[in-house]
Amino acid sequence: MLEIDDALFNDRIEWLPPSDEQPWLQPRAHIDNLPQATIITATPISYRDGLFGWGENR
Repeated sequence: MLEIDDALFNDRIEWLPPSDEQPWLQPRAHIDNLPQATIITATPISYRDGLFGWGENR
């Protein structure tokens, strides 16, 4: 999972509406050749039992 400085890409981020399972806005973007300088943090995530998790949830 990436946290990026979206100043250069704000117009390319699509916000998906909340659903019953995920009651929050969900950002989605596909940006080819994302410049490394725009990455603020990178967090590994895992998928288990139908759920994504990170940190202690792996």
